[in-house]
Amino acid sequence: MKPTQSWRRSPERIASWPQVDVVSGDGRTVDVGELDIVIVFAGSTHPSRLWLDRLAEGGRLLMPLTDESWRGFLLHVVRRRNRFEASSIGAVSIHPCIGGRDDETAKRLHAALEGLPPGKVPIRALHVGDPKSDDAEKVWFQGAGFWLEREPVESNIAPK
Repeated sequence: MKPTQSWRRSPERIASWPQVDVVSGDGRTVDVGELDIVIVFAGSTHPSRLWLDRLAEGGRLLMPLTDESWRGFLLHVVRRRNRFEASSIGAVSIHPCIGGRDDETAKRLHAALEGLPPGKVPIRALHVGDPKSDDAEKVWFQGAGFWLEREPVESNIAPK
């Protein structure tokens, strides 16, 4: 069976949406400039640095962050000036993203997700690079070129 190339017909299918472009290529490496939204339909162990760098102010990234079993959560990221808000919006099981996988990171993500209710990941921010030593307590997960900041632990101590 010959694979279809329906993406070639995409320009005519989206003609009524002038703000939408179809780009053929590796979405992790093709630089199309500033982006309002990036939606990824394959599981990665880490976001592409290009996706993060090109997000406009208020721009959003929605991607499956998946472990070695291709299971994980939908990572939702919003750019706010020089920082990225992050949250989990649900559990996911999806095919892998070519070029977006790192075996060691996948194993560590699997361990981090173990025991959590599906899709209930306690994160609040995504940071590019490695955490500084004074950020160690904030790290929920660290992957290739990024780390996720955990939500603060709520205290049961009533104020005086």
